[in-house]
Amino acid sequence: MGDKKELNILLVTAGSDGSNWLLTLATDLIKRKHKVCAIVPRWGALADNLELVGAKVNVLSIECAFQPCDLAKVFNSVDLLTEHILSNNYDVVQYILFPANVVARLASWQAGVPVRIQWTAGPYNMDSPPLRAVEFLTCWMDSKILATSRCISKQFRSIGVSEKRLPVIHFGHDHHKFNPAIVDRQSVRSWLMADFGVPVDAPLVAMVSHFYPPLPDSPFTPPHLRGRSSKLQDLLIEAAPLVLDAVPETYFLLVGGAWGKESEAHIEQLKARCLELSVESRVIFTGKLNRVRDIDGAIDVYVQCSSSENVCGSVVEALLMECPVVATDVGALGEGVVHGETGFLVGEHDHQTLAK
Repeated sequence: MGDKKELNILLVTAGSDGSNWLLTLATDLIKRKHKVCAIVPRWGALADNLELVGAKVNVLSIECAFQPCDLAKVFNSVDLLTEHILSNNYDVVQYILFPANVVARLASWQAGVPVRIQWTAGPYNMDSPPLRAVEFLTCWMDSKILATSRCISKQFRSIGVSEKRLPVIHFGHDHHKFNPAIVDRQSVRSWLMADFGVPVDAPLVAMVSHFYPPLPDSPFTPPHLRGRSSKLQDLLIEAAPLVLDAVPETYFLLVGGAWGKESEAHIEQLKARCLELSVESRVIFTGKLNRVRDIDGAIDVYVQCSSSENVCGSVVEALLMECPVVATDVGALGEGVVHGETGFLVGEHDHQTLAK
């Protein structure tokens, strides 16, 4: 870029809600006096918040399907994004989430953008043989691939990407916000008693995550995830009776909202399973809450029993709050949890060991 100090940066994502890491990035870039534009697939909370911090927002429904009948939609998305890039003379295009990665990669390379950066959110795509093949065939167009864990770096190195193009940059977390000294545990436990009926002195286990429906039995789904939810709250529910046998006073909080209509049906299935196991009075579905820090500061154990996961922001936040973590040993979770020191790692789908 030479001596140019102010950059014209385009952020492209396939997500329209959540994605706080993208909002944090845009906020920081704007504070550094760069010009930031973001492309999102639809209007929603993310778009609104991006505009609030000063980013210009455009909506482009990014199509990235690989059935022959859908390829025209993919190329149409590439053409529309290429036109936008050429008309705005961007210095940097950064993209995240697989559909955006493919479309923005092709468009920014075709438009001759000087710096093209893929920002990887997790190991899912490289665990899927067809999606891994797409990465192998097209990732040479990326100037850099920002691996958000050593696990992801290893995945890309396995298809021939050099370490020079693969800096490992973990998602950041605000250690000033997630500080156990600023949480009044007794006050939080009183709130949990008032709103959810959890006794103030009960041992408390929690998991914070969206509820995603089971993934389809599709060649694009990683083989070990077919028919399973990636967050696998199911596993904690299966472990609950065993925990209660050992510590009858325990309560469990499943914190998070549904991710679409299919997720709502999945939550109802999980509640039905709680009834079958006679743990419905101890497993509490709180819905989405905006007091995650307070919960992390008031619980006794945090659980992350995912079947596919990166380092996981919820785990890092719990650790910052000095809460011990029990997590499945999948993906990059072992990069955040030091077994036997900051928590314990257990085998995937092993509810008996999770309960212990």
